[in-house]
Amino acid sequence: MTEADFIATTRTFYDAVAEDYAELLSLTFRRRDPERMAGLLAEAGFTLVSRTVREPDPALDETVAQAFLIARRPPSGTR
Repeated sequence: MTEADFIATTRTFYDAVAEDYAELLSLTFRRRDPERMAGLLAEAGFTLVSRTVREPDPALDETVAQAFLIARRPPSGTR
C-alpha cells in the first residue's frame, strides 16, 4: 500500500466514522509552528521525544506542512 493509498483509506474511514457519529464528534485542527510549540513544551518542563515533519502533498490539496511532536512530562516531583 502506498502512502497516498493509506491516507485515502484513513480519510475514507474517518469520513464514515464522522458520518455515523457526527453529533458526538467535534474535531478542530490548528496548525502551529513546530519550533514554537517545541519551545513552549520545553518551557513547561516537557522533554521532546520525537519530531516528525511531513511536507504538504499537492495531490491532496495540502498547502502547509504537518508536524507531529511527541513530548513526555517529567515524573512528578522532579520539576
